[in-house]
Amino acid sequence: DTGATKPTGFGFYEYDNGAGVKTRALFRVIGTNVQRLTAGAWVNEATVAVTAGNECQLVQANNRLYLLNGVDDVWRLDNTTWTQLASGAPMSGANNRARYGVFHKGVFYLTGTNANPDLVYCSGDANGSLNDQENFAGGWNYSANSKDYTGKPVQLILFSDYVLIVKENGASALI
Repeated sequence: DTGATKPTGFGFYEYDNGAGVKTRALFRVIGTNVQRLTAGAWVNEATVAVTAGNECQLVQANNRLYLLNGVDDVWRLDNTTWTQLASGAPMSGANNRARYGVFHKGVFYLTGTNANPDLVYCSGDANGSLNDQENFAGGWNYSANSKDYTGKPVQLILFSDYVLIVKENGASALI
């Protein structure tokens, strides 16, 4: 029971230590707290705080969990340690914080910043390397208004082998 305060986000995380041992956890965001389900009870993650009242999305990229809400700098969980990122758009900085994301085939797709609400950021370094989900310097960007329907993205969804950009007035797909 959450009482009068309703959760604003849920997420599942699976960490693989590289030797085949996996740790799994369920998280929720409620009020300003991020909580982990531990032994049947929700326990606050001590080092994490978010601005209350904002929809939060928890996205796993490789072996890390990212918390996005478009208001706070992105939080990253690396198995046991939460870190608030300060690497610039679309992870941090005024008006540059992503609200929605999905990770697919080594690329972290992020969207929903206030500064560029119709832009989908795609991770990658200057050499085109994948699986560097925090490096957007060499990645490419996609304007969600460049095809099909207009309107800013309101969600990114992984469907089959496509990243779907759900927009205010329709949807389009990135292959």
